[in-house]
Amino acid sequence: MKKFIFSFLILLCITQCKPDDDCSDCTDPTLPPPTDTIFLNQNLKNFYFFGEGSWWVYKRTDTNAVVYDTSRLVRSVQQFQYSRLTAPFAVENSEVGIEHNYYKPTSSIAASPFLTRGVRPSSFDGNAIDMGSNGKLLPSLRNFLAYPFDSTIFQSKGFGKSILLDIKTYNFNNIQFDSTIHLFYGKPEYRSEIWISKDVGLTKYFNVEDSTAWEIVNYEIKL
Repeated sequence: MKKFIFSFLILLCITQCKPDDDCSDCTDPTLPPPTDTIFLNQNLKNFYFFGEGSWWVYKRTDTNAVVYDTSRLVRSVQQFQYSRLTAPFAVENSEVGIEHNYYKPTSSIAASPFLTRGVRPSSFDGNAIDMGSNGKLLPSLRNFLAYPFDSTIFQSKGFGKSILLDIKTYNFNNIQFDSTIHLFYGKPEYRSEIWISKDVGLTKYFNVEDSTAWEIVNYEIKL
């Protein structure tokens, strides 16, 4: 029933259909109106899907040099899809793009150094989040965060790469972050370590791609 069709960079065949719409603007006008709309899991959205203009400042902690990375949420997409792939349901798709000034585009066609986050399609019915980028910042983290927040669920939905360590309150730079999920992602010999807090997003992480460690020092979340 709950199968989501989602792509990181292209949201295919997306329309703003709702259960009571006549679907005159839907992908396939020969389809009957959707019988229901399947929404993304709010427990997961609370960790990542914020308003445009939200920003975070991180300090690098693996070096004595003073290095900061400022990131800003520059794109937020929430749309609905109704097609033969999703019928008889309309399904919600969400994605955000976060630009980091420390990480630069890897090619001339890259619009900006996005860290893109979205909900994965497939058999996991929207209860897991992907994260990736066009460079060295936490790329290709498939289903790294899953709901329910359980170690077995993390393992199964994260293809054995997502390891839930704990969920508790953490303090970073004298700021308290409640409901913080601490996890590993990747193979034991090559994996990132992530702390992600409800209503805040990434609060601390070790990025295995360039062996850098970062910790939040300031932020502002816009709704």
